[in-house]
Amino acid sequence: MAFFTLPIDRALANYRFETDLDGVTYRIEFKYNARDDSWNCNFLDVAGNVLRAGIKAVTDWSLLERWVDQGRPDGDVFSAALGDITAPASLGELGDKVLLVYSGEG
Repeated sequence: MAFFTLPIDRALANYRFETDLDGVTYRIEFKYNARDDSWNCNFLDVAGNVLRAGIKAVTDWSLLERWVDQGRPDGDVFSAALGDITAPASLGELGDKVLLVYSGEG
């Protein structure tokens, strides 16, 4: 089992990147929601088709927990708190006090 952290751009409230998760390239978007002080995540394929949208990045919880449809990565993405944080990551915390980690086959 391999673990790696997903890249987080703490300077932006909305950003996207592409990453390889167990041999499949995904486009992942992060959008900060100021109304409830949390981050939401969207998973897209490389063509830009939405596979899953509106996933809240809740601390110490799987982002893929409820995703059982085709197109789901084989491994899991979860947010890992580096301290005593129990609420969803706020604007300054994602990438600093809360990391997004992928666990997969390789």
